[in-house]
Amino acid sequence: MQSTSSHLPKTVRAATCKSNGVAMRTLHEFLKRKDPDKVWGGLTRTVTPEGDVLWLCKEHIKELYPTSS
Repeated sequence: MQSTSSHLPKTVRAATCKSNGVAMRTLHEFLKRKDPDKVWGGLTRTVTPEGDVLWLCKEHIKELYPTSS
């Protein structure tokens, strides 16, 4: 299976993986308990052009989507 994250910076690619529904629901329940205010450690939900959802810090969002000067 070919990775859909080949356009991502290397540091982001290293931390990505595909998850199944059960794993995602388990993670979501854990996060709701540990972070009820939904701060998410400063991460932002980001959707790639392929439709993958990544939770990235501001630094990696800038790497993925640099602004034009």
